[in-house]
Amino acid sequence: MEERTLGEQLRAYVHTDEPPLRLDLQETLAAGRRSRRRRRIGTVAAAAAGVVVIAVAAAVLPGDGPALSPAARCGKLEQNRESTMPLWLPRHEEPLRKPAEPSEHAVKRLTCVLREVLLPALPHGATLARPEKTGSGLVPAGAATEVWAVDLDGEPRYQLMVDVTDAKGTGSVSVTIGLSTKRSLAEKTRLCTDLGQSADRNCLVRKGSRGETVIALSGSGLHPGQIMHSVDVHHAGTSISLFATNFSHNPKMVDAPEGSGRIADAVVARPEPPISLEALTTAATTPELALFPTP
Repeated sequence: MEERTLGEQLRAYVHTDEPPLRLDLQETLAAGRRSRRRRRIGTVAAAAAGVVVIAVAAAVLPGDGPALSPAARCGKLEQNRESTMPLWLPRHEEPLRKPAEPSEHAVKRLTCVLREVLLPALPHGATLARPEKTGSGLVPAGAATEVWAVDLDGEPRYQLMVDVTDAKGTGSVSVTIGLSTKRSLAEKTRLCTDLGQSADRNCLVRKGSRGETVIALSGSGLHPGQIMHSVDVHHAGTSISLFATNFSHNPKMVDAPEGSGRIADAVVARPEPPISLEALTTAATTPELALFPTP
């Protein structure tokens, strides 16, 4: 595959079924490290698990605290919360189930779960901040680690964007949780297969332990020096997307070299993303992130 074609495929992969405020790769591609299994993170995991509310736009990962499972701390959807009401949106060309869970409840629950399964995997002592804007628009004000809701003509989506800064520099993590469609899953799978494996980029599709489809992409991005990890999980009507890269959501931009086919390049701010692909995958496959009850 020629490099230009490969770049086009990569851009298409990242933008498939993209939500509002997802960073435009042509301007500032954005978005993340979970613990290497709980028995290895010890007090680091327990530290972040102890935080329930962070009421400022920037936060520092805390110290010691009891470690509990996401289900124990945050609760999980009950079977009677499931809605069978179809949601018909022309852009999807298929009927979707609409979650019965109120948006306000989902925001609190998903925020709690991500503080349990994602934050402990970020560098210990790192400063976390919600970006004010991205290349795609303004970001709602709020706490650094608080999920927010987006309503797309009745289709709910939940997002989290965090800039992560430590001694190595600033990277970023983003989370998008919404409704899974057959069309978007098929397109993501096809694009991942097209990207395949190479010396600097690897994309694989596999089945998880619960029957979920897991699509993992890792390697170089479209900007010079960019490294990114992307994990998409589709299961029982829910789509969960986690993304991390080695610059912030709103990085410094410089003119791209003439003839590169790019408008501008982001300036890399750290050697690697602030979370590993393994940790990102572990977080993305957490059952409690689902919008519908699952067996």
